[in-house]
Amino acid sequence: MEQHRVAFIGDIQSTLPFTSVGIDIFPVRTDDEALSTFAEIVKKGIYAVIFITENLDRVLDDEINKIEYEALPSIILLPQITGSKGLGLRFLRDTMKKAAGRDIMDEEESGK
Repeated sequence: MEQHRVAFIGDIQSTLPFTSVGIDIFPVRTDDEALSTFAEIVKKGIYAVIFITENLDRVLDDEINKIEYEALPSIILLPQITGSKGLGLRFLRDTMKKAAGRDIMDEEESGK
């Protein structure tokens, strides 16, 4: 059975702590570096989950959209170590809307 891995693309301060739990980190400094790293990771096909810091969402949005209906990898936005912009929750909500056909997260928040 093939074992998949977990990757994390982002700034060094945000990614470094994740090495202690066995996540492969890919620190990037520029938008071009983020794009090439993401493409390389996806091409390898060994990663089931790719965490990306929220600040890279705008840079990687087109590339993420190209693979959004593939079974793997799952893309998860995480806040940078400096704080959250709320993009991760918005991304999760949009994904859930696509999967369920409605905003079930909003129903949970409002107690429906």
